[in-house]
Amino acid sequence: MGGKRLSGREKFLIFAGCLILFLLIGRAAQVQIIHHEFLSEEAMTQQCDTLPIQALRGSLEDRNGTVLVQSLENPSLWADPKEVSDPVGLDRALANLGWTKPGLVSQKIENACQRRFVWLYRDWASWGNVAYVESLWAGAYHRVEPKRLYPSGPLLASILGFVGRDGAGLSGLELELDPLLKGHQGWEQRFVTGGNRPTASLPPRIIEVPQPGQNVQLTIDLRIQEITQRRLQEGVIFWKARAAFALVMDPMTGEMLAIASVPNPDSTLWRRRNGHPWRQRPICDQWEPGSTFKIVTFAAAIENGRIDLDEPIDCENGKWITADWKIGDHERYGILSTRDVLVHSSNIGTAKIALRIGTDEFYRMVRHLGFGSQTGIPFPGEAKGRVLEPDRWNRRSLPTMGFGQELSVNCLQMAMCYAAVANGGNLLKPQLIREVRDARGKIVQKCAPRVVRPVLKKTTCKILTELLRQVVVDGTGTLAEIPWFPPAGKTGTSEMYDPELGTYSSTDYMASFIGFAPWYEPRYLCCVVLDSPQGSIYGGQTAAPIFKAIMEDLTAVHGGMATAEVQVFKDEEKPQPLPDVRGLSPDEARRVIKEAGFIPVLEGRGLRIKEMNPAPGSLGIDGGVVRLFPGGSISEEEQVMPNLLGWPLRRAIVLLSRRGVEWTADGEGWISGQSPLPGEVLKTSAVCRLTATHQASHAWMKWRMVGEGVADAAPWGNVKTRP
Repeated sequence: MGGKRLSGREKFLIFAGCLILFLLIGRAAQVQIIHHEFLSEEAMTQQCDTLPIQALRGSLEDRNGTVLVQSLENPSLWADPKEVSDPVGLDRALANLGWTKPGLVSQKIENACQRRFVWLYRDWASWGNVAYVESLWAGAYHRVEPKRLYPSGPLLASILGFVGRDGAGLSGLELELDPLLKGHQGWEQRFVTGGNRPTASLPPRIIEVPQPGQNVQLTIDLRIQEITQRRLQEGVIFWKARAAFALVMDPMTGEMLAIASVPNPDSTLWRRRNGHPWRQRPICDQWEPGSTFKIVTFAAAIENGRIDLDEPIDCENGKWITADWKIGDHERYGILSTRDVLVHSSNIGTAKIALRIGTDEFYRMVRHLGFGSQTGIPFPGEAKGRVLEPDRWNRRSLPTMGFGQELSVNCLQMAMCYAAVANGGNLLKPQLIREVRDARGKIVQKCAPRVVRPVLKKTTCKILTELLRQVVVDGTGTLAEIPWFPPAGKTGTSEMYDPELGTYSSTDYMASFIGFAPWYEPRYLCCVVLDSPQGSIYGGQTAAPIFKAIMEDLTAVHGGMATAEVQVFKDEEKPQPLPDVRGLSPDEARRVIKEAGFIPVLEGRGLRIKEMNPAPGSLGIDGGVVRLFPGGSISEEEQVMPNLLGWPLRRAIVLLSRRGVEWTADGEGWISGQSPLPGEVLKTSAVCRLTATHQASHAWMKWRMVGEGVADAAPWGNVKTRP
C-alpha cells in the first residue's frame, strides 16, 4: 500500500525549513568557529574595561637604612560627571576637607562635556574621608594609586628630586634612577554595564601583575646631611650670604656623605618650584675657584720638579704687572719661601710658579685632575666646568689660571681633586649609590670604589698635605683648626664675573674652604662655598669656620677623636729622632722642626719654647706633627687662659690638667662658657670654671670660629684675617 504523496505546498515548506535550518547551522558555525576570536574580542571590548595598574615605585634609603623616599598605596578621588547630581554640594564637601579650593570641583564637572571621568583629588587622603565622600555624593568614586612619601622633608629635596602625578621621576635622583625605581606596570580587566559602570557581581581580573621597582641605598648619611645643612644655614644667616652649598665625602672611597644647598626646596611642594632652589648647586653650578685652585698649580710644579719649597720668591710687595695685567695680593708680601706662597695664599707668587710650569704642562695637569670634564656622578645636570684649550689663551691666561681665574669648576670637581691628594694620588669616581636591591631584598648591584686613574705621585701628595696642614696651622686657614681632629685645607676667595659689565665684580665674591680631617689619616673631606657673603669676603673668615663647625659635629656624632701622633701614609720609612728645640724662639724652632722633616704646631704664645710633644729624641716618621709649647712672655706663676669655647668638655679638662690648671665643670657636652675669659692672664693658683651644654648655641659660635688663643674675640665681621 503506497504512502500518501506530499503536495507541492508541503514539499515547499519542508524545503524551506531545511534551508532555514541549514542557514542557521551555517551562521552558528560562522559565529562560533570562523569568527569566534574576532567576535569574542568585540564582546570583551563592550563588556570590559582594561585599566593599567601602577607598579609600586622603589624606595631610596641612606647608608644606614633610613628610608628617605617610599611609595604607599592611597586612594584618589574621581567622578563621573553624568552621575553627579549635586556638584555644588560635592564641591563644598571637598573644600571643607581642605582638599580643593571652593568652586574648583563644580567647575571641573561643568566643563567635562561628554567625558565620563574627572579627577577630583589625587594627593594624600585618608580612607575614611574618601569613604565619607563616596557614601554621600552620587557619582564620586575612588581609585587606589601609589603615592610618593618623603619622610626627610626638605632636607634632601634637591638631591632626591620629585615625581609627577603619573609617578615618573622629574628631577634629581628620582629622574636619574627612574629606570630602576619605576618597575613595570600591570593590567586589570573589569566587567562593566552599558553605562560603563563596574559590575558588582563580577570582580576584576588581573591580566598582568605589576612588578615593583628596585630599592636603592645611597651613600648619603642622613645625620651628616642634617649637620651640614644646619651649619650651612647658620653661616648664610650670619654672613647674610645670597646662597651657600657644601658637600662632605669619604676621600678614600669617593662616597658622598652629604650634599647641601641653601636655600633648599621641599619635595612635597614640587608644583611650586621656581627653578633655582631645585638645582643641586654643588654638582650643577660652576664658578671660578680662586685660591683653592692653587693646589693644582703646586701639584704641577712639584710633579715636574719646577720648585724648591724653601726657594725664595719675590711677591713684589703686593702688586705686580704682567702681560699688561695687574695682579694683587691681599697683603703686601715681599720675599716669601715657595712653601709660604701657598700657606699665605699669594696670588703673585703662585702666578710666577705657573709661568715656570709652562702652558702645556699646566694644562695637562688641569685636565688630568678632571677639570673640564664631568665626574660621572649619577645625577642629572652635572656641570663640566670650563677650561679653554691653550690655543685660545692670551698672555695673561697662564698666570691668572694659576690662582683660579679664567676657568670654572664645580664643587664636586674640586672635592675630587683634594680627595686625590688625601688618598695618595688616585682620582676617584664620586659614588652616590651604594647598592641596589630588588623587591624581595636581594642585592642585584653593589657599587665599589672606582679609581678613574692615578693622577699624582705619593710623594707629591705627601708634600701637598703638609702644605695644606700648614695653611691651617699658621696660614690663612687658622679658623678651621680643630686641635683634636686636625684638618688640612685651603681657603679661597674669588671675584664673580659680571656679564653685564664684561669684567669681574667689585662687590660679589665666592668664599670657600676645602679640607680634610684628620690630615694624617683622612676620614672626611668637606667643601664649603658661600655666595656673596656680607661683612667679609674671605673664605678664611667665612667658610673656614663653617667647615670647622661641621667637622666638630661629625666627631661628636661619629666619634673619631684623634691624636696627632698617628702617621699619614703607611710607608716603610725609618723613624727619625726629633731634634731638641727647647730654648729656641718659636720661629727658629719651627724652622728646625721643618728641616728635620716634621710639621711644627705652635700651642700658645711666648718668647721661647719650653716643652715639646713628642719629647726630644723620640723617634718619629717624616711628616709627623710636633707640638711646641712656648713660654717666657709672662712670669712663671702665670699663663694665658686658652680659648676652650666649642671644645668637648673632656678635651678641655685634659688640656687644663696638662697645664696644671685647676678646674670645675658644670654640665656635660661642649664648652659654652668659661671663666677666666680667653686671653686673660691666669695665675697658677686660679681655678677655671667651665660650663658645658649638649648642643652648641649660635651665641657662642662666633667665639669658637675666631680660633684658639685670640684674646679679643670680636664678632666675625670685625676679625682681621687673611683669605
